[in-house]
Amino acid sequence: EGMKLFEPESGPLEVDKEAAEKYKADVDAQIAALDAEIAALSGKDNKKARTAKSKEASDLKVGKQYIDACKVVKGLEPKNGFFVLAGQETKQAPKEEKTEAAPVEVVEVKKEKKEKAKKEESAGISPAERNELEQLKKDIIDRKAQLKAEGLSGGQQNKDA
Repeated sequence: EGMKLFEPESGPLEVDKEAAEKYKADVDAQIAALDAEIAALSGKDNKKARTAKSKEASDLKVGKQYIDACKVVKGLEPKNGFFVLAGQETKQAPKEEKTEAAPVEVVEVKKEKKEKAKKEESAGISPAERNELEQLKKDIIDRKAQLKAEGLSGGQQNKDA
C-alpha cells in the first residue's frame, strides 16, 4: 500500500461537464424555488415551515453530487467521483466513520458537572452564616420601618447610617 504513493499521477480526469452543468442548474432551480417559498412564509406563525424549507435547501447544497457538479463546472476535479467519464478512477481520501456513542457520553459528563456545581453552590454558606444574614435582613427591615414612622422618605432611609 505504501508504494501506491510513488505511482505516477495520471493526467487530469475526463469529466462530463455538460451533465454537471445540467445537474447544477436543476439543483440551483430547486434551491431558488425553496428560497422563494421561504420568502413567502413570513411571520412568527411560519417559523417551523421556514426552518424546514431552509434545511431542505441546505441539504441540496451539501449533497455530494451537487458539490462535484460545482467543482466540475469550475474546472476542478470532482471530490466524490460524480461526473467522471467511464473507465477512470478517482482518488478518494479514506472516509472517516463517525460514531454516535461519543456525543452520548459527553451529555452524561455535562449532567454530572451540573450536579457537582449545584452541590458546591449550596455548600458555599454554612447554616450559621445563613442565620446571621437572616438576622441582619430582619434588623434592616425593622430599622426602615422605624425611619418610615419618623416620616423619612425612602431615599433618606437608605442614606441613614
